[in-house]
Amino acid sequence: MGEGSCFEFYIQAENTAADVIPSPTTSRQVIGLAAGQPAYRILIVEDKPSNRQLLLELLQPVGFDVREAENGREAIAIWQSWQPHLIWMDLRMPVMDGYAATKQIKSAPDAPIIIVLTGSAFEEERQIAVATGCDDFIRKPFRAEVLFEKMTEYLGVQYIYKEEEGRKAIDSTRNLHASSLQVMPVEWIEQLRQAAICVNAKLLHQLIAQIPPSHASLAQSIAHLVDNFQFEEIVNLTSAFCH
Repeated sequence: MGEGSCFEFYIQAENTAADVIPSPTTSRQVIGLAAGQPAYRILIVEDKPSNRQLLLELLQPVGFDVREAENGREAIAIWQSWQPHLIWMDLRMPVMDGYAATKQIKSAPDAPIIIVLTGSAFEEERQIAVATGCDDFIRKPFRAEVLFEKMTEYLGVQYIYKEEEGRKAIDSTRNLHASSLQVMPVEWIEQLRQAAICVNAKLLHQLIAQIPPSHASLAQSIAHLVDNFQFEEIVNLTSAFCH
């Protein structure tokens, strides 16, 4: 009792200046589904309520018919009774994981498109998921436009886009660099990074509220990224401060 072990390891890495971190890219904002299309049914299979809520807030306002499942067993039951066009499938869940659920669903001749959406960074998991029958694999944190593009790729979904994204918001995010965050404490930046990795929009807005009024443009820029589900850009901005 009271004893333990200490380990050391070294990795090769190059220092990166804060100013060379790529600035966020802008994209057209999807605001609806184009007319003359099927009523697309989308199933979200995810055990974490916050992650399900994020996808709901992204897909329902656009016009998709969305249902949720907390595990693979629920997903199979909903698939059998509701026949979704596409399933966003998490891998690691209680009761029945995404691998088993995907394998069973894909054994049917009229199986829907299944795209894995996971926080795992291991290439082995991608290979196993593909072997069980999933059609594609996306890692968290993700960009909203990637999800919309995948649904176009596999289902042929067509969207209506907002013609103007709001010039102020675009200009502010275009001028947002990693060095812009230096006005805030390192601890705050680390919390911002972790919240973005966990796609926790609520916590991100709480952190944004801590930015002093004198740096309102910084707050607006980060809020724009959060509201447009551009969590990956926030992770990229904060990466220069990680040790």
